[in-house]
Amino acid sequence: MNRFSAILAAVFIVFLSISPSTLLSAQPLFQPSNEAILKIGCLFALTGPQSLTGQAEEQGARLLAEKINNSNGISGMRVELVTRDTKGLPEQALAMAKQLLVDEGVVAIIGPSTTPETMAIRDFCTRSQVLLVSGASGEQITSPVLFPVFRIPPSDRLAVARIFFDMKARGITRIGILTANSAYGQAGKILLEKLAPDFGLKIAASESFDAKSGDFVGVLEIMSMLDVQAIVNWAFDVSIGIIPKNMRELGMKQLLYQSSGYADLLASSSSDSGTEGVLFPAGRLFGQIMGAS
Repeated sequence: MNRFSAILAAVFIVFLSISPSTLLSAQPLFQPSNEAILKIGCLFALTGPQSLTGQAEEQGARLLAEKINNSNGISGMRVELVTRDTKGLPEQALAMAKQLLVDEGVVAIIGPSTTPETMAIRDFCTRSQVLLVSGASGEQITSPVLFPVFRIPPSDRLAVARIFFDMKARGITRIGILTANSAYGQAGKILLEKLAPDFGLKIAASESFDAKSGDFVGVLEIMSMLDVQAIVNWAFDVSIGIIPKNMRELGMKQLLYQSSGYADLLASSSSDSGTEGVLFPAGRLFGQIMGAS
């Protein structure tokens, strides 16, 4: 079970704190088609560059929904997930969100898992008054606050600060930064470079990479030559699984910190994925789920 199971659990907590009659009488633009069923829309990137995450999200959501239904649902109401593939594209996410509301009559949408996709559907969900629980971490999703839009993961700023707090506690002062050449990676690069001085950290090297290459030995060798004490990899792609293995192959002993997106890989990885000893920021609910799985 992965971090998106925690997101789905959070949606259920919201439902449990609001009576079904209140939820169904909230007068969204499109009324639920069957009051005996809680239809929840799921927008996941099942194909495309973000499919590593999207497929894990879909599996976790489905397993948790089955568990809820096997326990008599929510107030006796059966949960039905209606999943659509966003392909990781904002325009596809918006089209699928409209379809979920108009054709399926969902009362809530879980996802998408990236900030650009979430921003593409945020205003539509606000106008439609349908609960949106995003798995993305962009601060702009909930700033300004728009009801009923929620963001479960901590913001990128908080995640970076938590990483740097840990480094400071360990006496680390010299670091290297690796970032994907994606929107997510470059946004992280800006935050990492901006906040590092506040924690007394010197950035010896800051390198961007093309995740499609699948080989990160070159940038890691640069980090090794510069004698950094720790490396931060801010990415949301295949690199989060390959870089730990590349470091192990090179005999590198530096601490490796990953972005919060690493939780998806950790939950679905095999024992040979090189995950041992990798540090990353995550919420308590994820830790509880992983501890119980």
